[in-house]
Amino acid sequence: MKNEQVFSEGGFYSFVVETDTLLHSAACEIGKVLLNEIIQKRKTNAPIQVLDLACGSLPVAISEVMASFHGKQLFDYTGIDINPDQVRLLRDKFIFSKNVVNVQVIEDNSWNLEKLNSINEEYDLIFSGLNFHHASPEELYCLAIQLKQKLRSKGIIINHDLYRPNNEKYIKRPDHNLHNKTENLNLLTNNEMSKIEIPDFNFSGTEYELGIPNWRDEFLKKEVDYLLSHGASSDDIKMNVEHILGHDFSVSIEEITKIFDKAGYVTTVHDYDSKGHPLEDYIKIISMKSI
Repeated sequence: MKNEQVFSEGGFYSFVVETDTLLHSAACEIGKVLLNEIIQKRKTNAPIQVLDLACGSLPVAISEVMASFHGKQLFDYTGIDINPDQVRLLRDKFIFSKNVVNVQVIEDNSWNLEKLNSINEEYDLIFSGLNFHHASPEELYCLAIQLKQKLRSKGIIINHDLYRPNNEKYIKRPDHNLHNKTENLNLLTNNEMSKIEIPDFNFSGTEYELGIPNWRDEFLKKEVDYLLSHGASSDDIKMNVEHILGHDFSVSIEEITKIFDKAGYVTTVHDYDSKGHPLEDYIKIISMKSI
């Protein structure tokens, strides 16, 4: 997502991470378990190859996961993000643990991985944090197919994301932000998507209309209450709410499972200790393994 103020330098995202609003702690908890699974199955001491999709400037969860194996395992980290300012900040300011021996940050669209093909690398672990919920089902399928080409045998995809409750109706993402009609929400062009044969998912859904109640109202109420209780300013909360209303059109766990199943993966939803966090019904940690 390009030039979005929430994620840019001085934006609100760092506060969200610091206060664990979107359960980055759970991503770390499950990520450590899954990474250990990868390590136990490996037959080499070479650095583990990690790909971080839409990495932003604060790859806190995946960096903590790698740091937890300091003194035991080395890593090569590749991040990809479309935002120049976030790429610059990650390159210049973010400090990884010393067992991350190589860091490469690519400025490009994390939904079109053609540039990664020139690197000719496969990855043991692919991480995507709070990125899938911006996509249409068709874009998610296109990404899943591309990732199969980049995921090493016995590798794992970890996704920490916002998911719509299964009992709530899918809201179709419009082509443009209805709160800012100059902003195109498509993550892939029609030409890019035409390169992949996409199944018809036929998810029962409704068109998004301004002012019509939907499942995000309850999510936002809980999130805003949490942010206020942790000292967020009214301006920052407004920025956050505007971002969600304009950009977030999550599929459900059932739907993401169907999408990745059709792309040739087995999907697992992981339980975690939320300690009563109010957003536990929406924030999920899932993993995908290629069949």
